[in-house]
Amino acid sequence: MTKKFKKQLLGLLLMAGPVYSAHAAVLYSVTDLTPDLEFGWSQAVGINDAGQVAGNAAGTGAFIAHNGTLNYLSPHFTAVGINGSGQVAGYSGQSSLKYTNGSLTPITNSLGGSYIYAAGINDGGLVTGRAEITPGITHAFAADGNSVQSLGVLAGGHVSNGYAINNRGQVTGDSYTYIADASGRSIGGFHAFVTEDGLMRDLGTLGGGYSRGYAINDAGLVAGESSRADGSVHAFISSDNGLLDVGMGIWSSASGINNIGQVVGHYSVDNQVYRAFATLNGEVTDLNTVIAGSSGWVLEHATDVNNNGNIVGYGLTPSGRRHAFLLTPVAVPLPAAFWLFGSALFGWAATRARKSAVQSLI
Repeated sequence: MTKKFKKQLLGLLLMAGPVYSAHAAVLYSVTDLTPDLEFGWSQAVGINDAGQVAGNAAGTGAFIAHNGTLNYLSPHFTAVGINGSGQVAGYSGQSSLKYTNGSLTPITNSLGGSYIYAAGINDGGLVTGRAEITPGITHAFAADGNSVQSLGVLAGGHVSNGYAINNRGQVTGDSYTYIADASGRSIGGFHAFVTEDGLMRDLGTLGGGYSRGYAINDAGLVAGESSRADGSVHAFISSDNGLLDVGMGIWSSASGINNIGQVVGHYSVDNQVYRAFATLNGEVTDLNTVIAGSSGWVLEHATDVNNNGNIVGYGLTPSGRRHAFLLTPVAVPLPAAFWLFGSALFGWAATRARKSAVQSLI
């Protein structure tokens, strides 16, 4: 198979993708994950593919919510993420902990410093975060039990922080580094990184001085936030050609990404009011515009998305309480005439493309 034919075949597959996704529009139903919490706040921080949600609530601490059942883990434990088997990573005071089947196990900082903060966990139980090395100096780490490994820093830097880890063991976060500007001056700032073969790779920025990687999927795609040349901050997703700006409003940040590359986060139009967003069918969409019916919710921050398209975060309930939410996709069939037109258009386009591909090989 020639490279030219492979390219044309890829083109056919890309053409087919949007047509299949056009079978239905997507709306979401909203579930309050802490409906009995009358006072204080709650927030969801992660969701696995089984639908288990990890979160935190004022006064009651970390919880796991699943199918209408709420299990509070410990009032002194703050959850940061959940993996596929229901293990929850988090911290209490200056110590990291991992919750497994009713038990909390400490993760001891063996790197010389006094504190260690978890930030993410993968399906194998590996935890990442930041650990103090010496006073004022932290390194991103990967921990399996009490075996804590420093992931180092970007060239020229001294500080790094891990925020997420995928099932291949790749970590993303940020690390202080120095780069030369147009005049050759050395300028320092935090840059998003991804680990590859045990080494940090600088992901660069959207043109500004800093970036942070907050989420990573199993393909190694990173989502986060970065400053731009004009000083604004936008959400990004990484690519082979650098960071792609997926921001909206005057400020935005991505906090979750699933294995099909769907990104979630939050944005602001005035630095005071925040709204949750997700990438849907290639468009950055305010999630408040795709809620089924009149829910009365104001979705402020989407924190994570699983591979089934379920989204979690927090926002204002109809009664004005700030609670953790779960969004469940609800398929809405498009009119039959639209589908027939789409099928006919795809058939014509595919036939034309195949004909062109065959001719080019002759």
